[in-house]
Formats: sequence, C-alpha cells, structure tokens
Amino acid sequence: MTLTELCRSHSMTLQELSDLIGRKRDTVKKWGRERRIPAEAVPGIVRAFNGAITAHDLRPDVFEAPAPRRKCSSGEHSHTHSHGGAL
Repeated sequence: MTLTELCRSHSMTLQELSDLIGRKRDTVKKWGRERRIPAEAVPGIVRAFNGAITAHDLRPDVFEAPAPRRKCSSGEHSHTHSHGGAL
C-alpha cells in the first residue's frame, strides 16, 4: 500500500500528514507516489496514524515486525492483596 492509499483509507490528505509530521507537502507527496519512505520519517508517520500502522508496515527492510502480544491467564497479574490484621 502506498502512503497515498494509506492516507485515503484514514480520511487524511497528504497535506494533513505533512503538517502532522513537519515535512514539506512536496516531499510527502513524493513519498505518496513511491513506496520508499526514509527510515527517519517512519516514527512520525506511525504517530500521525495513532499506531494504526507499524514501522514494519512502512519499511519492513529496516524495522522488525512487532512481537506478538502474550495473553495473560486470569490469575497471572493479580493486583489485589490481602492484609492480615490492622496496620
């Protein structure tokens, strides 16, 4: 998916994205046509989409895929503590 397609799918223009990440519109427009976004621009783009995409989605050649989330069993992280007696 190109950056232009990604913006469209999130009801965002390339101009709005350029404003969010602090880059010139023409620069972002160029990235929109191409599939190669500079690695240093990727974190800002991920933030602009509120994590709906990952750095790996944009540049799998540079960024590793996120580790799968582990599911916790119901009693694994209990935050309740019982105190015997008055303090």
